[in-house]
Amino acid sequence: GNDFVKSFDIPVERFRDLKALTQGETTEIDLLSARDQNGAQRVSLNIISAGFDAAVAKGQKHFKTLPLVSGSAAYNMSLAKQLFSGLNNYFTVLADGERFGRAGNGPYLFVIAANGRYYGGGFKASPFSDLNDGFLELIRVDTVSRLKFISLVGKFRKGEYINEYQKSITF
Repeated sequence: GNDFVKSFDIPVERFRDLKALTQGETTEIDLLSARDQNGAQRVSLNIISAGFDAAVAKGQKHFKTLPLVSGSAAYNMSLAKQLFSGLNNYFTVLADGERFGRAGNGPYLFVIAANGRYYGGGFKASPFSDLNDGFLELIRVDTVSRLKFISLVGKFRKGEYINEYQKSITF
């Protein structure tokens, strides 16, 4: 389930070969750094997310405490709960000290800062990301209706959503 390695465009099996890894080439990559609401610095190699998808990931913890629920079942239960709990998230995103997004703090469905292309079990969230180009992609998705959300998910999984949903997405 390591989505980060998918951004290297080489077979995932190569990352399971310890001998090949220790004898392979090294590659420098960019690094994401963000501060949370308490000012604590967080670092990521792949993607930092806030909003709907982060709430789904956080909610898994609760569902995994239920008998016979684990892994993808906990994820799907959390997804359903978030889908019916609300799609509005309010936050401010600053990039290089400047506001990213419309005036005000939302509502947004989610925002991601991406170095890698994949996250969340195979979602190609940032199709244009390059691990070592010196840039991070920022993608903000405005709150959409539940019906539009359902139509968006499949395109989002494939990385085909940015052009089709231009009115709802800032890239």
